[in-house]
Amino acid sequence: MVRVHQDIANASNLRYLDVTGNKLTKIPNAIKNTKSLEVLKLGRNALTHLPDGISELSSLDSLDVHLNGLDAISDWMGDLKKLRYLNFAMKQIKLVSSEVWTMENLHILDLSENNLNIEGLSLINLPSAPIESIYLQGNLLTNFPNELGQLKRLEELYLTLNEIEKLPESITGFESLKALYLSSNRLSVIPASIGNFKQLEALKLNQNIISEINENIGSLQALRLINLDDNEIKSFPAALAKLKMLQQLSIVGNYIDALPDQINEWKELEYLNLSRNQLKRLPSTIGDLTKLKTLMLRENQIDHLPTSVIHLSALEQIDLGENLMEVWPNEIMGLTKLKSLKLDGNFIKKLPKNLSDYHELENLELDGNNIRKLPKDLSGLTSLKYLSLNGNQIKKIPDSIGLLENLT
Repeated sequence: MVRVHQDIANASNLRYLDVTGNKLTKIPNAIKNTKSLEVLKLGRNALTHLPDGISELSSLDSLDVHLNGLDAISDWMGDLKKLRYLNFAMKQIKLVSSEVWTMENLHILDLSENNLNIEGLSLINLPSAPIESIYLQGNLLTNFPNELGQLKRLEELYLTLNEIEKLPESITGFESLKALYLSSNRLSVIPASIGNFKQLEALKLNQNIISEINENIGSLQALRLINLDDNEIKSFPAALAKLKMLQQLSIVGNYIDALPDQINEWKELEYLNLSRNQLKRLPSTIGDLTKLKTLMLRENQIDHLPTSVIHLSALEQIDLGENLMEVWPNEIMGLTKLKSLKLDGNFIKKLPKNLSDYHELENLELDGNNIRKLPKDLSGLTSLKYLSLNGNQIKKIPDSIGLLENLT
């Protein structure tokens, strides 16, 4: 299909129109007569222009024009008073009309993967529109759009894959912001102003060049998720230990060599990933993380675990692959809820005789060790689905392995 016929004007009762993924080059202005239209999907076509007639669709609730050939959003867009969802993603848009920010019912605005810079967003004298989610990832932003703080209802702001080099020293507004995504930018320092995002629950700063994080991050008491993967952090930011509501923390691929004892403040923590750092040991206080379900410590320099690990009674996954373990960590033997255990790439020679006690274990990876012998009785591993023993020195497989009916 390359065009929509003029006869669409007769479809006065039409409420839903989806012509996504065709080869449309033109939409007739007669579409203005479909007064009942609530959802219009025009994505993945070859449109370079939208007819002004769309502005007369007084019932329109959702407009999706992603992946076409438009380079600007017209002023008449502000006439769509009932529009709640607007998607202009994956095009070559360089300019957004200031009228977009006056749309009194707009809740979700997707402008991702365009060619927008700060000037192109037309953020001067921004009114308080009811927008809750703004998607601006994959654009050409070099500055943080501080003006968006005027949007009193804004809860989600996606700024991933831009060229933002710093956050402003003064951040105002953002009274309702719960999720801020700044991954894959050029940030090197997180300033004191980070503490102004009082309602923030999710913060993603991975894949930047961050080496310094201001202690004010510890004032974000609503924060439940933080991702600092693949930065230049050399010492663990002590202020993170103050985040008592934290449920997920990931700091993969940095240069951290120690954790503070104060991590026992994370009473709600369920997921902790510290892979690809330079950790040599864990503090004994890690045993206080009684809600922890996933512990990822791959590619560090750990040769033993503290005895307090036995208290991680909720733990379901632990990854200790590619560390310096020479002896099986008996501290984990009492963790009977484990479903996944990875100890590959260590120097372990001997497995415990009571390995069968892991009745709920589904995944066991022991590749690349120095294991010579398997325990005779493996029949207790009744849930085991995946067992990997590549690159060891095992000469014989015990008969009991044939009793593991779930093993694939």
